[in-house]
Amino acid sequence: MSSKLRSIRAGHRSVISRLLKKFEDIRDDGEEPVNTEELTKIVNNLLKKQETLQKLHEDILENLDEGEVEAEIVDSDEYAYTLDGKITQIQKLILVNTSTLSTNAKDFVSYSGPSHSASAQPASAQPAHAQPAHDQPSYAQPAHDQQSYAQPEIYNKQNTCNSNFR
Repeated sequence: MSSKLRSIRAGHRSVISRLLKKFEDIRDDGEEPVNTEELTKIVNNLLKKQETLQKLHEDILENLDEGEVEAEIVDSDEYAYTLDGKITQIQKLILVNTSTLSTNAKDFVSYSGPSHSASAQPASAQPAHAQPAHDQPSYAQPAHDQQSYAQPEIYNKQNTCNSNFR
């Protein structure tokens, strides 16, 4: 029984190899824009094959003699690790090609409105949109200032109970 399951697994691994070859061809073809739809199909198929391989691995382990179990686990885990890495590569390529960020930019600045340090300024110096709404607490805005990233423990202590309601 385990030889039949291993043959089935070999067939699925063969399909995975062909899918990965398609990915490499798409990735290496630098002249044309990357076809993210095709990459998405490849990822979806790889994820399905990954689930199938996991089930086969469990079935194979149930039917093995004790002496073969360790080698089977090592082989399957190495293959699963490599496959995970390839799936991640494809997902990153999709993300990069569907992103609106400029890959040629010198700096990436996150901006989602005024920084939280604006509350130290007088009310007249703050832009009108920086004032918290009466029904919405000011801590509902995400933190994107440098202090919050550099020293999160200090930032959280200082800003957890901000009561700038007007």
